Amino acid sequence: MMRLSIAVLIICFGCADRPTAWPMRTWAQLCDNYFAGVENFTKVSPVLWRSSQPTAEGFRDLKATGVKTVESLREGKDDLPHLQGTKLSYVRIPTRTWNPEEAHWFCS
Repeated sequence: MMRLSIAVLIICFGCADRPTAWPMRTWAQLCDNYFAGVENFTKVSPVLWRSSQPTAEGFRDLKATGVKTVESLREGKDDLPHLQGTKLSYVRIPTRTWNPEEAHWFCS
């Protein structure tokens, strides 16, 4: 009986101060002129940047800025010709963008 009473108290007090509204997130503004040849650019975190498909000039500008690795989620596109001469590491992550299945989802 004592355990039940303690459990009820924990539940009641644990729920007493729950938030009344969803947390608001602020996202960085997209920037299309930060790098030449890199559109839809934004910094997700200090070490993770994202953009749409860079041009060959965009890959060179990213390398000159200190980017070391490019991760591609594009399906059926080959970025290697654009990366020539940049010494960027390239990681292709296969995706099924037209028919994602729950087994392929992940949480960050």
